[in-house]
Amino acid sequence: FTVRGAVISIKGKGHRVELDTDIPGARIQDFLSLAVKTQPPVLTGTIQTKTKITIKPGKESVTQKLESNGSFDLRKIHFTNPGVQDKVDMLSLRARGEPEKAKPGAPDVNSVMKGDFRIGGGRIVFSRLSYVLPGADVNLAGVYSMDGQQFDFNGKVRTKATLRKMVASWWKSWLLTPVSPFFKKDGAGAVIPVSISGTRSEPKFGLDLFHGDSDKDKQKSSGK
Repeated sequence: FTVRGAVISIKGKGHRVELDTDIPGARIQDFLSLAVKTQPPVLTGTIQTKTKITIKPGKESVTQKLESNGSFDLRKIHFTNPGVQDKVDMLSLRARGEPEKAKPGAPDVNSVMKGDFRIGGGRIVFSRLSYVLPGADVNLAGVYSMDGQQFDFNGKVRTKATLRKMVASWWKSWLLTPVSPFFKKDGAGAVIPVSISGTRSEPKFGLDLFHGDSDKDKQKSSGK
């Protein structure tokens, strides 16, 4: 990677670091270890990114002093939490219309993640997070705390299969038949609102059918 910038001495306070970085190909786990306390890092893979990095002077930990913003392209993703990786693999199988194979221990899928981010105050804020895996496109926005104690994301999943094709049970498929057309949009088999919350060790995945309505309610209550 290449770095351009300056280390500025501030009398009585320490040093301020200001850098423009260009990383054409690095291990994301090494990149995360510089900024995130949790071990092992939440995921592994290969990252390409261009970022602006500022580390303010002071006695606080680097995670609190670090400020950064930029974009990234992440490939060969593997989540170190087996439960999270299993959910990703099973989502891919269901999204492709193969729910009978969606079981813990399913083969890892090849996935790609792209996004725009801002780091500050010990948090990573993703204004855009696109996660593409076989059978599904996941588009999210949200916050991840560097101590691993907060996940808070909302967005939508576009799947190749229709809603009724994503369940293995015939009776569940039958029950979903009437509502399946309501989720079929814009050329996708289904467009499903989702939310991810909780912590790094215990993430919670769920449908977020009323998130859009709650956003509208908030705007009304604030007078916007």
